[in-house]
This record gives sequence, structure tokens and C-alpha cells, in this order.
Amino acid sequence: MTQPICLWSGPRNVSTALMYSFAQRDDVRVVDEPLYGHYLRVSGADHPGREEVLAAMNCDGDAVIEELLEAQSGSPSRRLFLKHMAHHLIGLDLGFLAETSNVLLIRDPREMLPSLTIQLPQAKLADTGLRRQWDLFEALRAQGRAPAVVDSRELLLDPAGVLATLCAKDARVSVFDSVVQGGDAVWEGLRVYDGRIAELDGHLERLQDSARALAFAGVPTSDEVRAAVFATLEANGMRDNTHIRLTLTRGEKLTSGMNPKLNRSGCTLIVLAEWKPPVYPDDGIRVVTASTRRNSPSCLDSKIHHNNLLNNILACIEANVAGADAAVMLDVNGFVSETNDTNLFLVRGGTVLTPHADACLPGLTRRMILHICDAEGIPWAEKNLSLTELYTAEEVFTSGTMGELTPVLEADGRAIGDGEVGETTRRLQSLHRSYARDNGTPLPF
Repeated sequence: MTQPICLWSGPRNVSTALMYSFAQRDDVRVVDEPLYGHYLRVSGADHPGREEVLAAMNCDGDAVIEELLEAQSGSPSRRLFLKHMAHHLIGLDLGFLAETSNVLLIRDPREMLPSLTIQLPQAKLADTGLRRQWDLFEALRAQGRAPAVVDSRELLLDPAGVLATLCAKDARVSVFDSVVQGGDAVWEGLRVYDGRIAELDGHLERLQDSARALAFAGVPTSDEVRAAVFATLEANGMRDNTHIRLTLTRGEKLTSGMNPKLNRSGCTLIVLAEWKPPVYPDDGIRVVTASTRRNSPSCLDSKIHHNNLLNNILACIEANVAGADAAVMLDVNGFVSETNDTNLFLVRGGTVLTPHADACLPGLTRRMILHICDAEGIPWAEKNLSLTELYTAEEVFTSGTMGELTPVLEADGRAIGDGEVGETTRRLQSLHRSYARDNGTPLPF
């Protein structure tokens, strides 16, 4: 259910500017201080223009809130943004806060008070709203619904970043969505390089293939998904150093349960865009071998890029316990498959080697590397690789959209090569970034 956004501010802040920024959106309707008349009536505060405000506004706070909630319910596609002064919230049942998304806008009192006392020379603590903001925060936190807190100075210094973070906290899916009920979803990771999305068409093709393999119904077309990705990036001003977690769920169910027969409303598409550099350092990581084996096609085919990642998560837990950066996962025959979150490559005798894509995901960054090797005359091969071959390789590196190319310097306590980043790895790191940037799909904005 769409909930109104309630901004609870103190006086002499940037709340009006923030309200007008939201007013520029076609899908938002703003309301400025709807509880001001109620506050003047209940508090008896002698503010400038008091009588005119009391005559012009609905001064029954409970009625105002009821009207606003009904207005939101009647127009779910156009969200209400309600700019409030926190100290206006007096003499009211706070139960309505469970039906709103709440944000506190704060300002350093040392900056706020000199401005406030020009307007209200006899200003009291109650006029600052500070105590009311604190009480509101504590009340919501006690309900497990702690509000977002935005500092006005941070907002002025980085409006795009602060607002992107604020809106991300408000994003949600239904508790009846299939991804919540059973991890029944597929996903892709995208990365933006200097105004281009690397391998976008390949990612969208794999998303469609995974959805088809799981018999999803009501799947959006690749053009529709592409448009949603572009719109999200444009709305947040993201053209570089951005990672997108693209999730397509089987959709919302009629009731809880795993059976796809309970799905009647089509898929849910989630576009999660973050300012996010590669998750692994360029100068290398340490890995350990997990006891958890990578799923084989006889169990759950890794070519379905699904959200049920417990197989990988169990391996990741083993790496965490061992104090390593990642876990190497073997297939059911004991050959190296991949790490818990990336594909693996070895360099032996000048040849780049990688496991067959049987028990591992045939990653798109992996495919890029093999294309680059062809273009640069670097020999490569797919083959079964044992742990012994991993330990004795001259170089080892991982590949993935979230981490790019990452050198592996140590595996199970054994130094790889001389324990430093190898020449081939360094070369491929540079070539990959250039390839991803130059061959990606350009953003249309």
C-alpha cells in the first residue's frame, strides 16, 4: 500500500526547498504544513497572522489526518509529500504514523536559533521542535519503525546522494512476494562505466532465459526492463561508478506458500542502483576451499541465475569463519568450480585456464575475458581444474560484475606464484575496464 511521506522538520530549515523538489515530480503531490491551524488552536501560540490562519485552515488535526490518508488511498499512483513542523504534532493520536513513511529533517541548533529568534524574539524550546523530533524518533523506534534522519547540511552539500539514500530506504516489496516466500526470483548484476552499461544485452537475455526456465508468467520484455533501468539511473543522476542489482520475482502471491499457482498478478521488477565501487581490492585477496560443494545441473542448474543463494552463502560463511575474503567451491567430482560469488581463472605456462561452465555460472565478465584473450592473442582453455593446479598456478584471479577482476594471492595458506599480482592479471584488469567502457550500451541521457 502506498503511504504518504511525512517530513517532520524544525523551523528555519530547508524543508520548503525539499518540498518543492518533490513537487517537480509528476507522481507526487505536496501539502505544506497541514497541521499548522491545529497547532495554533491547541497551543494558543501567538504567531504572526494567527487569526488569518485559523480562519483559513481546517483546525481539527484528527480530521486533517483522516482526510490526507483517504486522499492517499484514493490516489495510490500519486504519492503525498506532507511537510510538517514537528512541534505542530500536539494533542493527536500518533497511531496514524503506522500508515505513513516518516523522515526527520534536522539542523544544527547553533545555525537555526539565530534565524528563529529574528522571527520569534521570545522563542521557547517548544518552538524549535527539537524535543518533539526526539520524542517522535523514540516513539517510532520503539515500534521498530525508526524514521530516516536527514541532516540539512549534508542535504545541501550532496542533495543527489542524500535523496537517493533516502528513497532507497523507503523501497519495499510485499510480504507475499515470491522472493520473500521462497527466494523465487532471478537476478542480474549490472555495472555502469562512464555513461555505458557493460554487457547490458547479455544480462537482459540471461534474465529472460532464467525466467523462462522457471516458468515465470507475465514477464516484462527486455525493452521494458531496459527502460526501467535507464529511468532509475537518470532519476538518480548515475552515469559512472554505479552497480545495479536487477531482480525479477515471480510476483505477489494470493497467500503464503511455494506453489506458483498462487501467483496471479505477474512478475515484480526491482531495480536497485547504488553508488558502488568494485567490492574487492585490485591488489588481491585470500581464499579458502569450502566443504560445501557447488550445485550440479542434476540438483539445481547454475545456468538459472536464481536468488536462492544458500549454496553460495554456506560457502561464504566458511570463508568468514576462516578469516578469508572468499571461498573456492568444488563441484561434486572435486574439481574447482568457482568462488562463492565469482568465476575463477588460472594462468599456467602463459595460458589462461578456467573451469568448464557445468557447475558454475557462465558469467558475462568471464565471457568478456575470453573475448579479450582472443583479441589480444592470449591462449586460453576451459578444462577440469584440480586444487593442486590451483595451488601451483603462476597466477589466479576471479571475475564478476560486482568485483571486476581480482587477483588471488593465497589459497588455503599457500602463496599463489610469488604472492604478488601477476603480469597477465594486471594486463587483463586494464583491458577489461577498457572493453567494458568502450563496448557497453550507452545511456540515453
